[in-house]
Amino acid sequence: MGMIYGAGGSGLSDGSSVQSYLTSIEAMIRLDQDHDFIAHYSDASIDPLARLKANASNADALKVFKKLLKISYDPTEDWVNMEVIAVSPDESIAYSNALIRYAEGRVSNITQRLRDDQMKGAIESFTIPKSPAMKR
Repeated sequence: MGMIYGAGGSGLSDGSSVQSYLTSIEAMIRLDQDHDFIAHYSDASIDPLARLKANASNADALKVFKKLLKISYDPTEDWVNMEVIAVSPDESIAYSNALIRYAEGRVSNITQRLRDDQMKGAIESFTIPKSPAMKR
């Protein structure tokens, strides 16, 4: 289980954005690339009802991913609670830590883009008044 805090004061619903990202195919594919998510859930030792087919598509893997990842968002506290179910406690911890890193990176990117946009707007709206001597 993990909790992810938003980047308070950004004016965005960071928690909602994180929740949406964590349950996305993008997050699942990244988890598969970094931690072999699909191979883990295709293992023959897993209950056949919970197991992915060996040639599972990303869409099939996403369905399993969403069943095994429980996300809740509390907008009053601006935090996301995450529970990851895996075959072993070690895998659950590894997946949780990876997803928390992904979410933190996502919030950082959103916050940085917001700051960049605000700075760009401030620079564009800033004009130096010309003195009468400069009008000639």
